Amino acid sequence: MGKGIAITIIGLGILVYFLVGNQPDTWTDPQTNLMWKANNTSTTVPWYSGKKYCESLQLEGYTDWRLPTIDELRTIVYDCPSTEPRGACQASEFCNNDGCICGSCESKSRCNRNNNLSGLCTRAWSTTEMEWNSERVFYLDFNGGAVDVVEKAKASFLVQCVRKMN
Repeated sequence: MGKGIAITIIGLGILVYFLVGNQPDTWTDPQTNLMWKANNTSTTVPWYSGKKYCESLQLEGYTDWRLPTIDELRTIVYDCPSTEPRGACQASEFCNNDGCICGSCESKSRCNRNNNLSGLCTRAWSTTEMEWNSERVFYLDFNGGAVDVVEKAKASFLVQCVRKMN
């Protein structure tokens, strides 16, 4: 459990994240057995900086953190049935082309992310690359549930680190 402010500088990107109160540092989803860093970065960063941040993260004794796939990000979507797993949205590790992009859902929630996680509620990076262009990756916008693609070097999104429990 953490309290305070931590700043990590990686390459040209600076990640700032806040640990507030007595919130846990991680949350493990009992359905997927994925452990998530409970507080995402409180600023957006380029894809390569986010990837490096997760890979260098040491939290609760674990060092195998990474950026999630689009399938994994979809497991923490809340109140957006079309983007949740098995919803109408086709984006996945196996459907990774322009035909798999999905728009926003109609939702009463301001943030379509699992309530056990905190921090910015905006676009989050995934590692799922387009099948025909590895410089383009899927991202998930937690403020509306949309899934789209963008060039790695041309955007800055939030980082939601994850690891698989054994």
